Amino acid sequence: ELGCGTGLVACALAVAGYRVTASDYYQDSLRTTAANVKANTGVDIDTLRLDWRSLPEDLGRYDVVVAA
Repeated sequence: ELGCGTGLVACALAVAGYRVTASDYYQDSLRTTAANVKANTGVDIDTLRLDWRSLPEDLGRYDVVVAA
């Protein structure tokens, strides 16, 4: 997920059975999202601090990308 904020979309994706990587520019958002997803779904997700204006070369590949 691009721009995870508080993690609402990440929670929905985790409940739907997706393996979730939540990204945001702000570290606080990543911590909040990971905690919210764990508390509401029991699922541990991956997080990634990311600046969309300067994507890293080694970002990897994803089957689905959502932005909220």
